Amino acid sequence: RDDFAKEAGKLFKKTGKKPEVNRLLKQIETDRDQLAQTKAEFSDYEKLAQDLKDYKDRLRKAQKALANIQNKQASLHELQKELSNYTTLLDLQKQIKDIKFDSENYQKAQDLMAQGRNLQKIMQSLQEQLSSLTDNEINDAAESKKVVQQKPQLLQWQAEYRNCLQKANQLNQEKEQLLALSPEINQLLDLQTDDIKQLKEDFLALPSKPNEEVNENSSSDKIWYIVGAVLAVIGLILLGTAGVVGIIALIAGIGLAGFGYVKSEQANKQQAAILAKQKAVKDQRQAFYSKYNLDPDMLDLNSLLTNLNQYKLKESAEKTNSEQLNEINQKVAQLAANVQIFIRKPVDDGFDQILNGLDEIEEQINKQQELVQKKSNLSNALSQDKQDLKELNLKLKAVLAQANVEDMAAYDAAYQEFLAQAKIKAQYDALEKNLHDDLDELKQEAKEPGKVLAQLQNLAAQATDTTKEIDALQAQVAKLQVQLDNLADSTAVFEAKQELANTETNFVNSSQEYLANLVASRWISRSLDLASNERFPKMLSAAKEYFALLTGGRYVDIILDKKLTVTRKDGKKREVKYLSRGTAEQLYFALKLAFIEQIKDKINLPILIDDSFVNFDDRRIGYIKKLLEKVSENNQVLIFTAQEKLVDQLEISPLTFTKGTQDA
Repeated sequence: RDDFAKEAGKLFKKTGKKPEVNRLLKQIETDRDQLAQTKAEFSDYEKLAQDLKDYKDRLRKAQKALANIQNKQASLHELQKELSNYTTLLDLQKQIKDIKFDSENYQKAQDLMAQGRNLQKIMQSLQEQLSSLTDNEINDAAESKKVVQQKPQLLQWQAEYRNCLQKANQLNQEKEQLLALSPEINQLLDLQTDDIKQLKEDFLALPSKPNEEVNENSSSDKIWYIVGAVLAVIGLILLGTAGVVGIIALIAGIGLAGFGYVKSEQANKQQAAILAKQKAVKDQRQAFYSKYNLDPDMLDLNSLLTNLNQYKLKESAEKTNSEQLNEINQKVAQLAANVQIFIRKPVDDGFDQILNGLDEIEEQINKQQELVQKKSNLSNALSQDKQDLKELNLKLKAVLAQANVEDMAAYDAAYQEFLAQAKIKAQYDALEKNLHDDLDELKQEAKEPGKVLAQLQNLAAQATDTTKEIDALQAQVAKLQVQLDNLADSTAVFEAKQELANTETNFVNSSQEYLANLVASRWISRSLDLASNERFPKMLSAAKEYFALLTGGRYVDIILDKKLTVTRKDGKKREVKYLSRGTAEQLYFALKLAFIEQIKDKINLPILIDDSFVNFDDRRIGYIKKLLEKVSENNQVLIFTAQEKLVDQLEISPLTFTKGTQDA
């Protein structure tokens, strides 16, 4: 209420000047006075505007008259200039001659001459090309072709040469492998077949190496000596005490020592025989080593001879392969020499260099063939051009004879004379065309000199008078224009009317806004008066009932003090700011419906609900349905929504309006 009253006070006050409605009322008076003054000025403006129009009409007439005088002056001045052209026209008329000249025939002669000159240039170029061509033919084309034809053979030699190199490398590796297995092969390479046979016989004749070992004195022989000596000493000791025993011991000791001596002698003889035998075997095997430089103890003769045969086969294969390489090299060297003859520069024996040389010879052959063909073509073209030139000369003579001239120089002179006459005729026709409209006057002026000058003087006097009149009229028009600029015209009247209409419209709009705010403030004040007239307790009681119904009995009391609080079923109090959004909206909905219910006897209006249940769940929608059914018993309830689900939940038949249709 206070806000509406404040807004109304901003728009209008009985004694104020600044509020919008007060200001617009004052502005309307000012705009009406301005419109009256503008209309008065416009009356004077219309009178001056008519005077200005009259002077402008007179000015246009004077300017038009001056323009006509100036046009006549220009025509007479042009006529004076054309007098000299008329004299030139008469001179040209005297120079005109009747000359018969066939331009097409002359053009034909010109074309033939041009063709002839072109042919001569072409023939000169062909002759120069023939002269510049040099014979670069290979001396013997047949032989050079034979050399080129050896290119496939050279490629085959190249392949064979590479195979031979690979084979030589392989044989060398195999020989090295055999030498690694049997190094003794190097000792046998110089032996002949008979020597090899003798080697085998000598090796087989070698005695086996003896296995007996030579022992200087065996330990058993020494024992016999020791035992015999001990017994002999014991016997000597016992001779004095034990008599017989001492003798027996002495005899036994001497016997054992004698037995040991005999035994030792026999061993020495046997050992000497073994040593002699070993020396003989060693000497024989040493003789074999000295002869063949082969250690018989480490020698596997069969394996050695087998590897030796393999080694000699590899050497034989190497020799054959080397001979093949030499043969290929000789052929390649011969071909390189032949190629060098034809390309006239050194050629190495390498396959790539020879192939390049063969390609060069082949290119020379191709160039020579192209050269011969080019010479033939140039000669044929030169012959044809000579024949064409001869025919052109015959045609040109025929054309010159038809024109009755001896040569082209005489024809050119006739053509120049024809052009001169054509130029004179063109000048005459152009002058005649330009002077056609004035020919009669020019003829008359030529008969009566001075007539045009008199007319020009008369027109000059008229032009001076008319110019003075124009200057006076222009000064008067400028004066009236200044006076008009200081007065309001129809545009100013229209703008003043428009300004007044705008001010009146703004006044109406501001007045409507002022009245709307004033009515709203008074209506709210009246409603508050009704509510405070023993209706507030009833409204609060109804609001509690509605809130309990909307919350399913979870909230049982509403307390309106400095702050709005609610009481839950369990007795706990909660401020509105701590309620969920859905519960808070239920509370405000209950308060609004309770207020409407209490003032219906004074103010009973339809209840409009615009999508107020967006934040309500299905359970809350069920509660609101029950409340709306109760409220609708006394008030008309209109619900606006875009939610089809809400329509189904409320179980009512809706009125549907679609955007863009006539009903909507």
